[in-house]
This record gives sequence, C-alpha cells and structure tokens, in this order.
Amino acid sequence: MAAKKKYLVSTRGNDLTKTWFVFFTDEKGKRVRKYGKINQQTTVEGRLAAAQQLIAQLEGAKPDAPIIQKMAAYLQSKQSEWRKKTYQSYHSKLDTFTLWLGGRDISQAVVAAFLDHVAGTRQPATYNWYVSFFRTILKRVGAPELMPAVEVKRANSTPAMYFQRYQVQRLKAYLLKNDPEII
Repeated sequence: MAAKKKYLVSTRGNDLTKTWFVFFTDEKGKRVRKYGKINQQTTVEGRLAAAQQLIAQLEGAKPDAPIIQKMAAYLQSKQSEWRKKTYQSYHSKLDTFTLWLGGRDISQAVVAAFLDHVAGTRQPATYNWYVSFFRTILKRVGAPELMPAVEVKRANSTPAMYFQRYQVQRLKAYLLKNDPEII
C-alpha cells in the first residue's frame, strides 16, 4: 500500500504580496505545486482557509454538498426504481421549491415558509403531498431537522369531471331552450 501524501502550505512568511501554494511529493519523488484559488483571497485567514479546501480536494474528500444538490442526487439515484410519473412528480416538487428558494440557504424556517406558500396557493391534497415529500426526502438526505412540525390538512378528494355540476345545469338549460331534440 502506498504511503499517504503529505500536503504542506507555503505561506511565504505570511506575505500577501507573494504567491502562496500547496505542495507535495508525488510517487516519482517530484515536488508538485498546486495553487487553486488561494491567491484570490486578500487576508491571511482567507488564504489559509482556501489552502485547506484545496488540500481537502487533493485528498479526495468531497466538500459537503448543499441540501438541494443532495436532494437532486437522491432523486436521480432512485429514477431507475420508480415509475416515470413518480420521478417526474417528485422532480417537479423539487423544481418548484428550488425556484421559490431563489438561491437562499435552506433552514427550517425557510421550509416552513415554503409550505405556508404552498398551503395558500394549492389545494389541501396537494399541500399534503408536499409535506410528505419533504418529510421523506429530508430524512433520506440526512437533514430531518430541517422539516418543521406541520400538520397535514383535511382534504376532500373530488373526482375528475369534464364539467362541474353548475356547468352541466347551464348546458342542460341552454340545450332545452335552444336545441331540445339533443336532450
């Protein structure tokens, strides 16, 4: 087994006018420099933090992905297991949330505000689907603490009809008056 590489930061004596870099020795014994975005920082602390991020990247440690990316990755991983319409439905809910989010960070208060928005703009059954979706997906991506304590709404399911009852009555009245042989 190969020895783990040792990464060091050259701070050049904490001189911000000089170029900082991370260096290590590769398998052939050659010294390798990596600059990354270290020198874009204007403070010593900023450059040290950028150097640590570069070291983490070089070691193969993935930085913690934002929750939205984790949610999208989870849906993508389940796409082959779910029916096409199921995947589309879940993806649509995530897209709606992402669009509403507008680049803000996710917190429990933000999720609660989104669910309030959904409650005000959708039917109770749709709201309940959103609540179920968020409970499940936040649990699956390891962030169940972001789900606020919300109650599902009482929903009466209405069967799909081509015409509402009042429309049927209007049509019937019109046809009786203007074209009675159809009825």
